[in-house]
Amino acid sequence: VNALMNAYSQVPAWKSGSVVAEATLQPGTRVRMVVSVDDYARLQAGESRFGGWATFDNVPSQAYARNQLAITNEFKQNVGYVVEVEITKPIQAQVGIVGSQGGAAGGGGNQLNFLIPRDNRSNVFKYVPYSGRALP
Repeated sequence: VNALMNAYSQVPAWKSGSVVAEATLQPGTRVRMVVSVDDYARLQAGESRFGGWATFDNVPSQAYARNQLAITNEFKQNVGYVVEVEITKPIQAQVGIVGSQGGAAGGGGNQLNFLIPRDNRSNVFKYVPYSGRALP
């Protein structure tokens, strides 16, 4: 998968040498997404706007999001909140270990890459009310 990302001039997302599994996640599966302060406010207001990456990991802090999940400023300027999201329809995903994004972003956490176009995400994800929390 990393070689394919390199071919498209993308930074490899997966830990070098690790296995990336393809899985169909079923309705009712819950995952966590790290979101910005603004995206959290939108979710609270009922707007559904979701990213294409998530984790099964407990995300205790912004440092964890930046380091173990390797969410760099290039990908997301603000990692102030984590929310729980429920899958409402079967969805294909790649599941594996986060790769290093250079510098302090060493990776090592768990990540999911959802194989769905951006415009279709609100049809398969549902924000779990009251699940969001600020990250120290």
